[in-house]
Amino acid sequence: MFGGCFGSFYHCQCLNSLLDVSDQPSGPCWFCLASPEAEKHLVVNIASHSYLTLAKGPLTPQHVLILPIGHHQSTASAPAETIQEISKYKECLKKMFKLQGLSTVFFERNYKTQHLQIQAVPVDNEKVDSIKASFVDCAKKNKIELHEIPKHSDIKQVVPVGVPYFYAELPSGDKLLHRISKFFPIQFGREALVGPKLLNKPESVDWKNCKYTKDEETNMTKNLRKLFEPFDFS
Repeated sequence: MFGGCFGSFYHCQCLNSLLDVSDQPSGPCWFCLASPEAEKHLVVNIASHSYLTLAKGPLTPQHVLILPIGHHQSTASAPAETIQEISKYKECLKKMFKLQGLSTVFFERNYKTQHLQIQAVPVDNEKVDSIKASFVDCAKKNKIELHEIPKHSDIKQVVPVGVPYFYAELPSGDKLLHRISKFFPIQFGREALVGPKLLNKPESVDWKNCKYTKDEETNMTKNLRKLFEPFDFS
């Protein structure tokens, strides 16, 4: 679905037909694909129920988001067909990054956001053994508790719809969960990854410190499209 309609994104009627009109945002949403607020130049790939985009203020030039096309707040509340397609994107990204000697960390923050965002951040294979420790250390620093959930389980099985949470899937297969009941640091996922054991970019905790010009973002997106093309299932 990516090639044919992409050139006329702002006027493409097929996007409206893909939206799940049963679940609409209460106000403007930057991540609903048919929304005027969505930054179309960041889009890497479009499937039937979800799409892939360069992250705004990326931790690396290959830091991407997997997002539902329709408006769904979290993995816990998204329909089965959307979750299945997001899983396909995850597997494709793992394969793509593996060819570059990288492993993938996925995380989702269902807190103070209205649209499901799965962050996918590649990390050097040499540092994979430090990923879990980095998340645990970051949790201790912020005085929050991370729980491991069974590797065969998924978020829908352990978190009721409407409950805010942070969730991460690590290259080791470990799945980390924090049910949010009070304060939670918005940039926790980034903070865990930018520490000295992993990306070693402490200044990048805030995405605003990683801003690029629109031309730079466009070029990074074009590079990602080329890299992802062999794995395109859409």
